[in-house]
Amino acid sequence: MRILHVTNYSLTPKVPGYYGVPYKITNGFTRLGHNVLTFGDRDLARLLNIFKSRKFGIPQLNKKLLEVAEKFEPDMIVFGHADMITRKTLEKIKEKLPSVKTVQWNVDPLFSSDNVGRIKSKIDLVDATFCSTDGTLLAKLSEGKYRAYFMPNPVDMSIERHQNFKYSREELAFDFGMAIGTPNEVRNICGEDYIVQDLLDDIAKSSSKIRTSFPGYTSPRITCEEYDHYLSKTSMSLNFSRRNDAYRYSSDRIAQTVGNGILTFVDRATGLNDDFQEDQMAFFSDKDELIAKISHFIDNDQERQNIAERSWREYHRKFNEKNVADDIIKKTYNERY
Repeated sequence: MRILHVTNYSLTPKVPGYYGVPYKITNGFTRLGHNVLTFGDRDLARLLNIFKSRKFGIPQLNKKLLEVAEKFEPDMIVFGHADMITRKTLEKIKEKLPSVKTVQWNVDPLFSSDNVGRIKSKIDLVDATFCSTDGTLLAKLSEGKYRAYFMPNPVDMSIERHQNFKYSREELAFDFGMAIGTPNEVRNICGEDYIVQDLLDDIAKSSSKIRTSFPGYTSPRITCEEYDHYLSKTSMSLNFSRRNDAYRYSSDRIAQTVGNGILTFVDRATGLNDDFQEDQMAFFSDKDELIAKISHFIDNDQERQNIAERSWREYHRKFNEKNVADDIIKKTYNERY
């Protein structure tokens, strides 16, 4: 099958840079045997106008997509956060290629009204929508008339390539590590609001033995290979989204930490304990339990390694890039593909 994947293959990397979801989904389609043509919308928009402006390049970008679609004649077009592609362009594609299937995926939270608005702007024109939030928020998005499905944050063995559970804490540089974008913002964990840097300070005090590293807060921000190298040296981390009470929602941080064999602490309010057993993840229900468990695993390193390995195996088994890509295809084709 020919698949045209329209998403952000940015040449201007930011954390996690080249390790993002677009690359994993593309890898999944390719490894399933499909011919995937990548179309980097944001970079193309910049390149297609003399001002090198993304905004000014929108008309040329949409024209170019139409040209590519007509020449490539894909069986399926997949849009990932391709917000610069207009409804008019999508309508023209459907007119010129009436048999093509169209899909949109989105890994931003559905508790963001701006994000919901972007998804809804094309939800009636695509054959299926895939989001990394499940439950009532996903049902509300579909309004009972659109096909909307849950999509987990994919993991990819060629990207999440480390197996930190194989190493003792003495062999790793940090007991607890977490890259931070904005340390002074407020995030909700276990039903309470915390300033990020205050929570990290409490974690740093959780044990007299703990070695912490918080790039973006206690050290400069990191990107690309520097970020990957940092992950390879970390024993434990925290799955940390803007809110942690949206059913099954998580930022893609969880794939980067669990996928690299890092013991990851997860708020039970996420509902991810419906996907993983208590002995497959470091679940917690309040800050006291989080702090206590961090201290416990520092003193019981073999237990940390065992749980991290179990979560690594289960996440790679269930949510790998091929399974996610296959699920997108099958649900788009009503499982008849």
